[in-house]
Amino acid sequence: MRGDHNFTFAWHNTTGDLHHGCTIDHQPPACWDDMFPAEHISANVKARMAALPETDVEFGSFVSLGFAVNGMRDPIENSAVLKPKVYIPIHQTNAALPTSSLYFKVAYLKQLEQMIPALTPEQRPEPRWMVDPDDYLKPMVYDPKDGRWSKGRRSREHDDDHDD
Repeated sequence: MRGDHNFTFAWHNTTGDLHHGCTIDHQPPACWDDMFPAEHISANVKARMAALPETDVEFGSFVSLGFAVNGMRDPIENSAVLKPKVYIPIHQTNAALPTSSLYFKVAYLKQLEQMIPALTPEQRPEPRWMVDPDDYLKPMVYDPKDGRWSKGRRSREHDDDHDD
């Protein structure tokens, strides 16, 4: 957004493997329907994500097709590239049972701890976990004028007068 602190958000409905460019069940050369050279996809996607403006809020899928093998690695690494201040998990019910959200939250928080130094505490986004359907009905409001969103600063300190 223009003005104030140039508040930004990223939204992605799929979280994928930034290492291989394929899902666990479609290894090279059969991944991506053989339309693209798989060895370059992950590097290209990662570079495009890293080139985006500093991200304030990431609405990102916590479900990855590689969960059985990689756990929460893919959503954590996607966030590590975007570097959001707040991470809001979405796309829960398409590939996971609605009642499994808290299971994924525990897995996410445990794996986040295990992935240090890949993601330092200063780089970690504040997770705003959602449980379907209750949390999907609650509005989320962010004030672009809040100093928390000023660019070039990764502090989680913000003016309590502008709570979201």
